[in-house]
Amino acid sequence: MANESNRQDNLSTLIAVLIALLSLAGAIVAWRVAGAASAAGDADAKGLLAAVDAEDAKTDAKTTVLGHLLVYARAVQNEVLKSEFDALAAKTDDTALKTQLEHESDVLDATATRDRDFLPDQYLDREQGFDAERDYGETLANNARQRDVVPDAHFAAADAFRAKTEYLLAILVFLGIAFVLLTLADAVRNRARYFLLFGGFAILVFGSLAAFLVEVYYWQ
Repeated sequence: MANESNRQDNLSTLIAVLIALLSLAGAIVAWRVAGAASAAGDADAKGLLAAVDAEDAKTDAKTTVLGHLLVYARAVQNEVLKSEFDALAAKTDDTALKTQLEHESDVLDATATRDRDFLPDQYLDREQGFDAERDYGETLANNARQRDVVPDAHFAAADAFRAKTEYLLAILVFLGIAFVLLTLADAVRNRARYFLLFGGFAILVFGSLAAFLVEVYYWQ
């Protein structure tokens, strides 16, 4: 009887140790669940901000190109008007009218030149035509270098963190089964306690290993 009592006491001590280890493992897994869930939320927020920044970069680029197009259109308009005034001045014999037309032509020429000086030279071709597509592409690329405009990477990270959270939650539930088995093993005093003890211990080992593998797989 004494040996049996000692054996039961030793088993109770072992069960207490396993429950303590299980509690520690559960606390660690719960901590990692909270961390992964928080990281998923942060990644989603960064993804949304990046998406907004991407649209802002496109809007800014379009606004810049539109401004250049308006200036270019005004320059072309003034150049056309200058040509018309020059043609009229060449045809008229009225000295006063000719002088006035030449003056207006000079004003239009100066205005057109000033407008073209405002346009970046790299977007003007050999015929002095404006390359709006190139302007938009380079302006957008320059805007993109100054901010985060790639939301997909953040959303992918958020999905990974959510998957990690789900796996760890499943493991936490799995460890909860071990807690029930070990508690029952501590309560009963027949052969069933050995099966309960083994089941709880096995779940503790496999659950801890699974949590470790999840951490390694989703390591950021």
